[in-house]
Amino acid sequence: MNEKVSKGFLPWWVWIIVIIEAAVPAIFGVATWLDPATYIEGADSATYEILLYITRNLTTALGIVLAVFLRSHVAVFVLIIIRMTTDMADMINAEKSS
Repeated sequence: MNEKVSKGFLPWWVWIIVIIEAAVPAIFGVATWLDPATYIEGADSATYEILLYITRNLTTALGIVLAVFLRSHVAVFVLIIIRMTTDMADMINAEKSS
């Protein structure tokens, strides 16, 4: 059993993180693109900021999928760090603006 796990591209717990980090931004990106008012308070149409949010989410999800497809441990790690950094920046900016 341990031999099979060690030969895999990523450990199972990293796969869970990768799937979440790719699926959640992709789902919210597409859903926000279809109906911005549902996910962003006070948004009745797609503004520049909303399109930027959508693009960032979809690009991150696509980057993670590409990194996994290329089997690059470094790229997966870097994209997860980038995603966490942008999410933390969003939370900090949201607190400052409220």
